[in-house]
Amino acid sequence: TERNKALSFSLSLSDSEKAILQAIQAMQEELTAINHNLENVSSDEAALDAKIERRKKEYEQQQKRLAKLQSFRPQCMDEYEKCEMKLKQLYDIYVLKFRNLTFLQKLQNEFDHAEQQRYKDAEQNMRNMVERMRAQELLLREAQMAGLDEEANAMKPKVKGSKIFGNMIGAGISDDDDDEEEIDDDDDYDDQENDISYGDEDVDNDDDNIPYRNK
Repeated sequence: TERNKALSFSLSLSDSEKAILQAIQAMQEELTAINHNLENVSSDEAALDAKIERRKKEYEQQQKRLAKLQSFRPQCMDEYEKCEMKLKQLYDIYVLKFRNLTFLQKLQNEFDHAEQQRYKDAEQNMRNMVERMRAQELLLREAQMAGLDEEANAMKPKVKGSKIFGNMIGAGISDDDDDEEEIDDDDDYDDQENDISYGDEDVDNDDDNIPYRNK
């Protein structure tokens, strides 16, 4: 243990005496410092008391001065109070106008948004109307074209059981048709001659029926 180790350690008398003398000297110095501090305590206490008293006097003087300042009314105090009251009124007016302005800006934004939305809706409706008109016009045009095609088909001649022979010169007329047309022309010419002869006979008969008159 530590005790046994210390006992087993050999120490000379001169070293022990020297260490003891050093410890005694240190204790004496510490005692001297403590006594000196104790002697200074009374003087420090008196200094602190004087300082506290001085602070109290200064505090009392400041209190009296504050009371005088509070009781004293400067000449510009009336004008200051008037300006303060006017400033308060102006601030109230400013707050009211600011609130009104904020509310009006909100209404303006809502109105602009509604107007923009209405413009978009109107534009979309106009586009839809134009598309419908185009679709109706296209349907009407198709119906007219279909009607014209039907009329054209109805106006075309319908020939059944006949053969058409033609070329660029004959314009689609066959030789048999030419012969038939010549025969028809001859018959018409004979009929005209017969009509003329009959007409002469009628004229002669009329002359016979006219009574004779002496000149």
